[in-house]
Amino acid sequence: MRERGLAVTLVSGGMPDEGEKAEGVAVVHLSPLRAGDAELHTIVDAAGRPLDDALRARRREQLLTALAATAPAAILIESYPFGRRAFRFELEPLIAAARAMRPRPLIFSSIRDVLVAKSDPVRAAGIVEAVHRDFERVLVHGDPGLIRLEESFPAAAMLGDKLFYTGYVARASADGDATDTGEVLVDHPGAFRSARHA
Repeated sequence: MRERGLAVTLVSGGMPDEGEKAEGVAVVHLSPLRAGDAELHTIVDAAGRPLDDALRARRREQLLTALAATAPAAILIESYPFGRRAFRFELEPLIAAARAMRPRPLIFSSIRDVLVAKSDPVRAAGIVEAVHRDFERVLVHGDPGLIRLEESFPAAAMLGDKLFYTGYVARASADGDATDTGEVLVDHPGAFRSARHA
């Protein structure tokens, strides 16, 4: 986005990565959080302390301050409302504040083409309702000719023209990929498939 001339502010809520490059991009670091266990059942701060109400309030305020300071034309939220439910405490106030702004920023959800979702029709209906209420588009990073979102999230059929497949996003290689064999293996539910490159 920066290379296309957009002013970009990246809000990071995880542990700071000293090797991360963000040239020309403004970075806002929220008080960091990370998974406390391999199953992602707990969220902890940088010192390993469980997420509490004080830290929720601090992160929420940091996020709303970043929104007010940037007054963005668009907001891109990773995974939500399809995932990141544990962060509703800060994302829902962000969305509400953005919807109240004039001019109102466009709000996009950014997701992978294959979701890890539980078969819960009530939860799926809530996601569909949230998308229709709060989001201009859901950017699906994939190719519908290879795999459609409906294969891992059947309720995607109810999202209609809110879905936009971006293709697979990657930086172009300057000198080509010498290891390219012309094939790619795709892990599909229950089996592997081989697809020829176009």
